[in-house]
Amino acid sequence: MFHLRKREDDPTAIVVAKGDKVEYRTKRLSGKWWRVYPTDGKEVMALQMIQHQSDKFAPAFGGGALVKEAALLQFKLSPTLE
Repeated sequence: MFHLRKREDDPTAIVVAKGDKVEYRTKRLSGKWWRVYPTDGKEVMALQMIQHQSDKFAPAFGGGALVKEAALLQFKLSPTLE
């Protein structure tokens, strides 16, 4: 699962700002993250199961989704994360 992925350290993501109005801002996430590109329905469903704005974010630049390494370890990945 998630054969199309690459590791990113401290990526920049889009976050929802708390306040009276809904605002979107960019924020640098700390730690180990993976940019994944789902290729089939199984991978899309797996992404939907991950908590958004906590363990999964939209990247500020480029495509795919940013997923926290700990969240990806919930799934059987081949080959293992490196």
